[in-house]
Amino acid sequence: RLIDANAGWFHVVASTSGATGPARAANIRVWINGTDRTSNLQRWWAGWGINTTFAKIGGRRDNPADTTTHSGAQDEVAIWLDRVLSDAEARSLWAAAAPPPVSLLSIVRAPDGSAVTLTIKSKAGRTYAVEYSTEMTPAGQPGGWMELTDSLVSEGDQTIFVDSTASNLPSAFYRVRDVTP
Repeated sequence: RLIDANAGWFHVVASTSGATGPARAANIRVWINGTDRTSNLQRWWAGWGINTTFAKIGGRRDNPADTTTHSGAQDEVAIWLDRVLSDAEARSLWAAAAPPPVSLLSIVRAPDGSAVTLTIKSKAGRTYAVEYSTEMTPAGQPGGWMELTDSLVSEGDQTIFVDSTASNLPSAFYRVRDVTP
């Protein structure tokens, strides 16, 4: 998925230490989205590239047009010198960067039944889809979910959505998904 343009962004932490190139190549650790993926690394036929006298984020050679140069976006780069990050440190970096899971804080039906007000735990800069169903279906199962909106823009830590179509429903289930592009 790292090379799939539709996969979104990834939080990557790579860590190594050692006095020599071979020593650094021997103890490299990689976490992706807070999960240690070191065991997934595979040596390429040309090796890890142990000449680390010239450090470059996004490529292995001086020439910016070289085929090893990263062509995607990089943001918020941090470098720790002379130490390997611990699992807890790598996970805490992911926790700080990852959008919080969206959740419903409250669902309140108007006394006259004319509308339902949803209070959503949200994060600034995110966009949400709100759906409802008259029957509860297990996660991942097809069901009678109907979209109310797919463009609810966050209002900050909490976002309010009013469903005025619920007046003729005896009961309804709601779910909210982060659909930020």
